[in-house]
Amino acid sequence: MTETATEEMNSKVLGIVAEYNPLHYGHVYQMKTCREACGADYTMVIMSGDFTQRGEPALIDKWSRTRTALAAGADLVVELPFYYACNGAGYFAHGAIKILEATGVVTHLGFGSESGNIDELNEAAEIMSEENGEISEKIREYLSCGLSYPSARAKAVGQYAKVSCEANNILALEYISAIKKLKSSIKPVTVLRKGAGYNDDSLTSENISAKAVRKAFSVNENKTIEKMLKNIPEFTAAALESDKEYLVIDGNDRYFDILRSAVLRSEPEELKDIFSISEGMENKMKNEIRYASDTEDFIKRLKSKRYTRTRIQRMCAHTVTGFKKNAAAPEYIRVLGFTTKGAKLIKMIKENDRLSMPVITNINREKAEGIDTDIKASDIYNLICGKDLYRYSDYVKMLEIFG
Repeated sequence: MTETATEEMNSKVLGIVAEYNPLHYGHVYQMKTCREACGADYTMVIMSGDFTQRGEPALIDKWSRTRTALAAGADLVVELPFYYACNGAGYFAHGAIKILEATGVVTHLGFGSESGNIDELNEAAEIMSEENGEISEKIREYLSCGLSYPSARAKAVGQYAKVSCEANNILALEYISAIKKLKSSIKPVTVLRKGAGYNDDSLTSENISAKAVRKAFSVNENKTIEKMLKNIPEFTAAALESDKEYLVIDGNDRYFDILRSAVLRSEPEELKDIFSISEGMENKMKNEIRYASDTEDFIKRLKSKRYTRTRIQRMCAHTVTGFKKNAAAPEYIRVLGFTTKGAKLIKMIKENDRLSMPVITNINREKAEGIDTDIKASDIYNLICGKDLYRYSDYVKMLEIFG
């Protein structure tokens, strides 16, 4: 038996699904605690690219966020393809688990939750998978009140289990559900979320949220920004400082111009082909785009009980990137960065018999179906934040190698 095969059999590899938009002390705590809980030898992060699950362009690009992940303790960072990253919670979780499983070496999945109790989450996920008539009726009721499907389902299940309908619990249930559906042997590990809640945008908490960081830049007051920078890891502050002229904050005019152009030049039938557009929304978009003053105004004009804010934001992101309903589901593991230790993990992945997707380290030499969508999304993102299209292209940017 080779040394690599022996190490693979004996190693525990922790997988973490993240956006790090941007990375804060809560993320550092989660990574460290999950790693200790399962005794992981390696930590692999699968991270969203330049657009987030809620349909917004990230504050800083995927390369800068990869650097912060490696500085925080990750050994390897791979990209969660746009197809999954900028989509509903079910797609997001399923795609991440599918890729982690495809490596053949990931043994554990670590995530934060408001519950902090893996037994309670497993029980709730089991109830969710068996969805009875009463739960289905409750889901329909909550959907009619304007909740997203994952939120409605989690709230309905919460009446039969000890799990509250909160952002990280909802995603935790989707992760566990995806593990079950894929018949994966990956073991879920959770830690109790510490500090500010997911939607808490205040700067008074011990561990401020990513939303609070983004809001501080939107407020754009020196004192507020200075206070925020003192409450995040130094390497995150350095990344934000390095990219300060390219930060994508609320009210970005370039984004609205690109969105408006995409809607105006498209016929209704073309918009109807966009991944998340349905039920005549293409006509409403065409009607409202001429009156909207900015992206926020456009979202408000489209929002309804049936179409939540997040769903519309994803619809806008899909429109500017031209993401179609017939897009091919990605089948690749694209490396964004690694440490010296992470290089050993990459070798272990490539040489194991259970690897079921190609590992992409250089898109100029290695191709995979669906990767063009990620490249296009990054190009559009670079337009939004005013970066040089050539210098910051995925074809030119190199892997982040740390330490």
